[in-house]
Amino acid sequence: MHKPNLLLFGKELSSCICYQRIFNHEFETVATETEEEFLRELGEVNADAAVLCFCFAEENEVEELSRLKALTGPLSVLACSKTYNPNFVRLAAQRGVDHFLLCNMEVDKIRQLIFTAIRGSGLRSFLEFCCPGSLAVSPYVSKMINEIVHAFP
Repeated sequence: MHKPNLLLFGKELSSCICYQRIFNHEFETVATETEEEFLRELGEVNADAAVLCFCFAEENEVEELSRLKALTGPLSVLACSKTYNPNFVRLAAQRGVDHFLLCNMEVDKIRQLIFTAIRGSGLRSFLEFCCPGSLAVSPYVSKMINEIVHAFP
């Protein structure tokens, strides 16, 4: 069985706890350090999911997330951080992040969330193929897809 591919965005990925514990061991990864590189690779790399790493972001650096362009498309986007800061969660959800990981989560829980996100990517890809542009119509489309994936694993 091949390892799923993850597209990672983060400034200090080499010292990220999640990167060391699971991303680099359990998945094939393509790491990017800039927003431009991440957005370019998002369209070019055959990734199963994308992860935004904000493990080292301070609470006042949440504005960096607001600079990211809206992430709509078939690829599920996850964000990892040290805490669930309400401003961070709100901005991330507005930008298209589907799932949130905490650095101190158990490895099995992180793996489960990533595979759930990958299943959602498959459904998103099918919908985008059948009805191009349908994912960008409303932010609620992603929420509905997440509910479907959760209800019918």
